[in-house]
Amino acid sequence: MNMLVKNENQILYRYHLHKKLNIPYVDTGNSMTENEIKTLSSKINCSALLKYRNEVGKTTQQIISSLTPEDLKRKIDRTLLGRIVSEKAVDKDSIWLIDFWGKKNIAGLLLMPATRHNMVHLNKSMEIKSKLMKVEGRLSTKR
Repeated sequence: MNMLVKNENQILYRYHLHKKLNIPYVDTGNSMTENEIKTLSSKINCSALLKYRNEVGKTTQQIISSLTPEDLKRKIDRTLLGRIVSEKAVDKDSIWLIDFWGKKNIAGLLLMPATRHNMVHLNKSMEIKSKLMKVEGRLSTKR
């Protein structure tokens, strides 16, 4: 949203969060392997991740509330799509995202990825939470 809608820097680089996260990745993560996901999960600084998530949420809300009806009809600027590639926000295996986003207008970006994309992962997140709660329950009963 920051790059495509507002032509601003990624939040990942504000406050040097990309360094504070303690991970070797700066792209969307769409093509991560199982081993890369394990690396990310084992190395990530959860406090920095929470700060990053909160900044993304706050900034996204600000961006959305500043949009006019005319803005919603605006197509994505092709130079901004090129910037995403040059800043490695998508990796070579996820380059299809550039075409996907390039076909959208601002309203389309609000629907996917900004809102619906989160719903895609909600069920999986709940499964993980449920499994973690079961593990924690087993651990606490053993004490």
